[in-house]
Amino acid sequence: MTITTETRDGVAVAHLSGSLDMPAGKKFRETVEIEARKSDLILNMAQVDFMDSAGLAALVLVIRGHKSAGKRCALASPTPIVAKILKMTAIHQLAPIEESLDTAIKLLKGN
Repeated sequence: MTITTETRDGVAVAHLSGSLDMPAGKKFRETVEIEARKSDLILNMAQVDFMDSAGLAALVLVIRGHKSAGKRCALASPTPIVAKILKMTAIHQLAPIEESLDTAIKLLKGN
C-alpha cells in the first residue's frame, strides 16, 4: 500500500493505493493517525484494489480515533469492490462515503 497525504481547502486528504490488508494495516494506521490530529480527514480510496478484514479493522480504528479526537472523517471514491465491502459492513454509520474527493471536501467544509 502506498499512502500520500496533502491538505486541500484546510482538510487533510490521505490518498490510498494498493491493498488495504494485514501487512498494510499498521502502516496505514500510523500514517493516517498523524494527519488525524491536524484537521478533518478524507480517505481517498479511488486506488484501493483490495481490502480484507484486517484492513477493514484498521479503517474502523482510524475513523473512531479521528472522531474521538473531535475531528470529522469521510471516505471518498471507493472502487466497486471496496464499496461493496463498505456497504455490507455499514461503515457509512461511522463516516460518510462520497462518490468523489470534491464532494467529500464540500461535505466536510459544510458547502
